Amino acid sequence: MISSVLRYNDDRAPNKRRRRRFDREYIQQITKEALIRKKANSFAHLLTQCNALDPDPQESSSSSYDPYFLDDPELKTGKNRTVISLACYMGSVIQYTRPSDLKRELNEHFRSRHPTIDPSITLSKIRKVKTDLLAISEELDLEISTAALAYAYFEKLILKGSWKGKESNPLSTEANTSYVTKENRKMIACVCLLLAYKVNEPKRSSGEFATLMKYMTKHMEVSAKDIKENEFHVFSLLEFNLYLPRQEFLPHFEQILYRQDYLNVQEYLGEDEFYSVITQPRKTTE
Repeated sequence: MISSVLRYNDDRAPNKRRRRRFDREYIQQITKEALIRKKANSFAHLLTQCNALDPDPQESSSSSYDPYFLDDPELKTGKNRTVISLACYMGSVIQYTRPSDLKRELNEHFRSRHPTIDPSITLSKIRKVKTDLLAISEELDLEISTAALAYAYFEKLILKGSWKGKESNPLSTEANTSYVTKENRKMIACVCLLLAYKVNEPKRSSGEFATLMKYMTKHMEVSAKDIKENEFHVFSLLEFNLYLPRQEFLPHFEQILYRQDYLNVQEYLGEDEFYSVITQPRKTTE
């Protein structure tokens, strides 16, 4: 004979399940266990005062970033030129060079001047990315200063890396640390423009962000998902400092301005200016 015993279940019976007491000691215990399971990265050392909006540019920042250091606007011609120097006249004759040869020569000159930058990043790639950023800004009618800030963020991230060569020891503390490479340069540039958009543009509707993502995807061929996933990482690499001193972004601002139809800075800014625009003397490099 086969038999079975079933537990009697009365819906009217009170629920006798013990409830865990959420006292102070228990809460402290589960909080401690959660911290042990997941170690968080602290960024407290980056949250320091930078005085980016200080009116005195000499004391506003200790940054060594030079807007002319990486992409020298005067670096447009190669070595194939003849300088004519007379008593009251000096000029130069530039021989015709095929665009491909000029591009190669400028990239080689750039590499010799910046040996610590990842060799996959060339001058032509940097200028192409900046041209695409400007095209996006112009199509969306963004502020010129927004594109200038994106330029500065992008160049800072390139200079932040350090290239020690192919034979560097991967276990060494001085191994290659390139944050911007040939593969991710467009994605990093899009994040820079997004951060500049958020910090510099007037308050807009939520649909404007979707439009910005659409144009960046169109010009840069980068997915919106990759941009959003890397936004905080790039933000931390910039040390959470998006308000740059004037001397770090005004040179980019002026270069963009003169490429457009404005005669001077005052014509674009009008009478009401957030900054008093003073043309900074250009640093000469050997």
